[in-house]
Amino acid sequence: MLVNTSATTNQAIGDDALKSRYPPVTTVVPGWAAVGFQSGTYKLAPTSRFAHAGEDGKDLGADIDAIQRAQTGPDGSGCGSSNATARPIR
Repeated sequence: MLVNTSATTNQAIGDDALKSRYPPVTTVVPGWAAVGFQSGTYKLAPTSRFAHAGEDGKDLGADIDAIQRAQTGPDGSGCGSSNATARPIR
């Protein structure tokens, strides 16, 4: 549950017609290339206009590093690791 939260900016992929559906603080970019990802990843490049643009100074969007850490797990045997072993459900 989110308590006392608010968003002061939005980002969307699309065209200007999409912008009319969102609050005036919405930034619309014409396509995924305009977001500024690092080559071959879903991480924002340091030069992306959305890098460090959050109110907390973090990149906008998902924290890809945190997702990868959660998938790998503390011992490296999580679902993001080739060391993972499937166990039957009983």
